[in-house]
Amino acid sequence: MFMNNEEGLYLYKNRLSRAEIAFDEEGELLYCQESALTYRYSWSPDDEEEVCASSEEPLVREQADEWLRRSLSSSMQKSYGDAIRRFLQTLWGPLTDYRFESLKPDSPVRTLSANPSLYLYWDKPPLRLAFEFLSPGANESNKRGELRRRRELVSANGWTVIPLTREALERHLPILREQLRLKLK
Repeated sequence: MFMNNEEGLYLYKNRLSRAEIAFDEEGELLYCQESALTYRYSWSPDDEEEVCASSEEPLVREQADEWLRRSLSSSMQKSYGDAIRRFLQTLWGPLTDYRFESLKPDSPVRTLSANPSLYLYWDKPPLRLAFEFLSPGANESNKRGELRRRRELVSANGWTVIPLTREALERHLPILREQLRLKLK
């Protein structure tokens, strides 16, 4: 619920947890307390309300860790594991009932130099999503051209590329979740 606007700070407070989310005048997320995204929903007026599963619940962590073990090599887990775990637990999981089996990891273009990114592909025609996770240093100026070419090649093959970093998942999670929710409709 909207609380107030003080000196360009738009403050919202969760009715259940009393945690806060704040935006600046331009709509940029300033902070989001962890329990601010707890919510209640019901599937029909007759259903009893439930609280959405928290990404920190043991079962959610176990599902994400199991998917990482099955799907990524140890070197890929070392490079991308934290960001992908956060993606599975906080972004993809809540939107898909924590079902990760439809995600397929791969490096998209083997003809370019060493992979500065890893992609998780979700192919449910007509929607084809490629979640791009950048390795450390992939956004350096000398690698930006290759990163752009890689994205163009993936897009040319019919995929919608969604670049993600751990920082983006931490700072812009509500916005990312809403954008992805709209794509999946």
